[in-house]
Amino acid sequence: MTATPPHLALTPVLWNRPDWRSRNQRAPTSLVLVLGPIVLLRSSYSCSCYVLRNNGTTTPRPNSAVFGVGSIVSNLVFVQQSCTLVNGTTSVDVVRVVTIKSSGLKTVGRGGAAEGAGSTQSRFTRELAMAQDLARPKRLDMLLDMPPAPREVAMKHSWDPDDRSLNIFVKEDDKTTFHRHPVAQSTDCIRSRTGYTRGIHYWEMTWSTRQRGTHAVVGVATPEAPLHSVGYQSLVGSNDQSWGWDLGRNKLHHNSKAGNSGVTYPKLLNCDETFAVPDKFIIILDMEEGTLSFMVDGQYLGVAFRGLRGKRLHLIVSAVWGHCEITLRYLGGLGPDPLPLMDLARRAVRLSVGKQRLHRLPELNLPPSIIDYLHFKDRDT
Repeated sequence: MTATPPHLALTPVLWNRPDWRSRNQRAPTSLVLVLGPIVLLRSSYSCSCYVLRNNGTTTPRPNSAVFGVGSIVSNLVFVQQSCTLVNGTTSVDVVRVVTIKSSGLKTVGRGGAAEGAGSTQSRFTRELAMAQDLARPKRLDMLLDMPPAPREVAMKHSWDPDDRSLNIFVKEDDKTTFHRHPVAQSTDCIRSRTGYTRGIHYWEMTWSTRQRGTHAVVGVATPEAPLHSVGYQSLVGSNDQSWGWDLGRNKLHHNSKAGNSGVTYPKLLNCDETFAVPDKFIIILDMEEGTLSFMVDGQYLGVAFRGLRGKRLHLIVSAVWGHCEITLRYLGGLGPDPLPLMDLARRAVRLSVGKQRLHRLPELNLPPSIIDYLHFKDRDT
């Protein structure tokens, strides 16, 4: 992906085409729309596009579909007819869209004036109502800008070999990965070593899509949550001691045995959309806010669960696939205290410079010790 043109530096879109020069172009044949901060457009698709800004762009052209800012969300899509952007969230028409990524939203059956402005306006209303849950926490941005935790630290936050179903074992040659025995009609769980009451923490989980089976659930649980059940079920989230995301069904579960039905997640999915969770994804547990959330391909999917403060929670999965192996890598965390002033200054400088230009920091007229500090070389690795 090529660098963002200078005049687009403050827009929420990153392009991979070097030839976009201004907003005054013809009506595009394909348009990228996204609610999140980054769009990656594959170079194999040739299209022109207007800049997507928070306050909207351009004037509607005749015979063009009209979209409000953020009308298509999450993953990369392209529109199969000419369209332009307008200010605000006005929508005149909806056209069929298709995904061009291996994971993420799969939108089908959205077409033409039959659905019209009414259904799109209701989606805008729903998006606005969820705005709080969709906003990425600032402290998460700080974590993402830091180097990952060293291996010895990550090991302390991975799977607990003594807190598992008997059908699971942690691998001797890789303590961050467990293996499940091929036991039929059994659902098996394992918890993380550490239980969390404070701070914000995040992990990368690797769970092959080919090893998930009918019930693949990831979430958090108290030490009292069961680790085994007979038969196949979404065990994490089935009781009041656990909260889980069913990766195959795109559903959130908590105390489902008490009659609580699953909630769709990501929450912006419509009934005719599915979300294919890739092999690797990010888990974020914020015990200061009492939330559990997820990221996929760099995109924040929003808050999955709230109301977790005051509990001691472990990461947990429930699996049914024989011989499945799941890796949990702790990437880092921040305590509840405010960051030191030096860390805040480093964050401000790195934001000002931009990720694409951090390699040019040595060109600044600064002492080597400060350059090293800006590159996090002061930390033990």
